[in-house]
Amino acid sequence: MRSLLTAALLALPPLALAQGSLTPTGAPAASMKSLDQIEARTPIGAVDGSSGTLTIKRSGSYVLLGNVAVTAGPAIAISTSNVTLDLNGFTLSSTDATAASDAITVNELSDAITIRNGHIMGGGTIDENGNFVPGPGFASGLYAPNSSAFLLENITVTGVGQAGLFLAASHSANTIRHCAVTRCGGDGLAADVVVDSSAIEVYSGIRALQVANCRAECHGSGSGIEAGNITNSTGISVEGSGISGETVTNCVGDSNEDHGIAATTVIGSRGLSGKRCGILATTVTDCDGSSRTGPGISATHTSNSQGSSDSDTGLLSYTAINSSGNSGSGTGLHAFNDAYLPGRPGTAENCGGISDSGDGLIATIAMNCVGTTNAGNKHGILVEGTANSCRGTNTDPTGGAAIKAAIAVACTAAVGRIDVTTPNGKQLGTP
Repeated sequence: MRSLLTAALLALPPLALAQGSLTPTGAPAASMKSLDQIEARTPIGAVDGSSGTLTIKRSGSYVLLGNVAVTAGPAIAISTSNVTLDLNGFTLSSTDATAASDAITVNELSDAITIRNGHIMGGGTIDENGNFVPGPGFASGLYAPNSSAFLLENITVTGVGQAGLFLAASHSANTIRHCAVTRCGGDGLAADVVVDSSAIEVYSGIRALQVANCRAECHGSGSGIEAGNITNSTGISVEGSGISGETVTNCVGDSNEDHGIAATTVIGSRGLSGKRCGILATTVTDCDGSSRTGPGISATHTSNSQGSSDSDTGLLSYTAINSSGNSGSGTGLHAFNDAYLPGRPGTAENCGGISDSGDGLIATIAMNCVGTTNAGNKHGILVEGTANSCRGTNTDPTGGAAIKAAIAVACTAAVGRIDVTTPNGKQLGTP
């Protein structure tokens, strides 16, 4: 076979094996575009740093060449629209003792501004009590309450006296993403949309229409996070609510003085409070709320949730389904009557309530519930109407009952007795 192949190759004419000329016809041409060709950018500032305000008066794309350190006034002033500014990783700083100017100022009529990739540094600090102490530097990182179509990304702000990065939050297409503000005397971040960002040791945390994947920690009276829709975020405040919004999903809210989470709808979240509600909402689903002196959860409708309180009601809800409440000295779970809908009773279904010195579970109608109390003068389950298939416990039944109801249907007592307030109220095997 090998000899046949060799013979066939030898039989081919010479041109059949030719490869053509290997000499280049000319220099290779560029096949890729340069960065300037993709985005032509105008340099501003100096490579070795600038000491005066840099002003942008014409629309276009700009890149900073070095740090900017001023003694007064802004570091950068933008007086037009349609500007993209790359801070290129450099720092804007000031030694102004009065901290009177913002690091970046923008004409109030300007819109479509993008600023990215830089740092703003001020001299403010936080004392041992968590209070902001002003220092030299800037009033705010950027304050543009009339802004529209702004984008701020990959910017850090530290130690400014007032707002960190503040844009209008009024459906004006302003976005902040991948930004971080620390040690700030005012609002940390504000915009229509704030994502993947943080505001730590600020007076008031994050304010927006939409917040996602953020964290805020406040030393003042403002909310940690205040927005319409909040997802996958954590808000912590000393005096204000940890999180305040309309729809809160997969979040954690914590406050010493106010509500942990205050919203219309709360899903898959945790709220903690020192003095008020762990979670205060209309609808609570798959949540955990706790408080030292207020209700763990206070809602109109609650499902698949747990509430606990040291001294108040663990879970307080008009309708409670598949939920539980625990309290030290208050009621474990209380399904209350709706004052705005007369005749519609508070209902607990598949719920549990435990209290050390209060009633375990209170409802107008209780179905498939369990309740426990350790107080002799309280009840494991206290039902104004019908208790159906419930089980109660009173570990010290000197005065209270394991279950007390108008009618008890198929109910049992683990420890204690079952009391009914209507004749023949014990039905279907209730002892």
